[in-house]
Amino acid sequence: MSPADKQYEDSFNQGGNGKDPAKTDVPNHVTDAPRKDVIPDSTVVFGPVNIPKHVFEDQWQAGEAPKKASPTGISLGVLTVRNEERASRLAKELFAKKLVAEVQVQEGGFHRSYLKFGKIETEVSRARMTLVTTDDKIAELIEYINHENPDDYDYPVPDLMFTPIARGNDKYVSWV
Repeated sequence: MSPADKQYEDSFNQGGNGKDPAKTDVPNHVTDAPRKDVIPDSTVVFGPVNIPKHVFEDQWQAGEAPKKASPTGISLGVLTVRNEERASRLAKELFAKKLVAEVQVQEGGFHRSYLKFGKIETEVSRARMTLVTTDDKIAELIEYINHENPDDYDYPVPDLMFTPIARGNDKYVSWV
């Protein structure tokens, strides 16, 4: 998907008409297309209105996370990638950068559904990664995943989420 298409998608799903006066140098072949997310003569809008904007290379901002999110100092992250091969490759990169203490890859794949262009998109055979890391590395891990997105186009940003761990095996917690 080209940057122009991404910009149009963002504008369209945020209630715009696909035109962005700030980006007149970006070609957009669909700006004159009729709006399909509004019922004529109605104020009802269907489709997503809370889609995050696409972020281009020069727009990345540093990831933010609390330095001490959990009592144990470790958190559990979950990330979806296209397949097990990409998950394995990403796990090696994360270990090489010392961003994780443990990675688990769910075998067998699963289905993932989300809204894309206002329609439900379902992908099959996705891989889920479970990441164990210390709280002080969460921001750096988010930043790395944002820049080195394991998928060509993950709509529109990688779905990386963290849960603080309140208790656990004391020996394991101190090992992490």
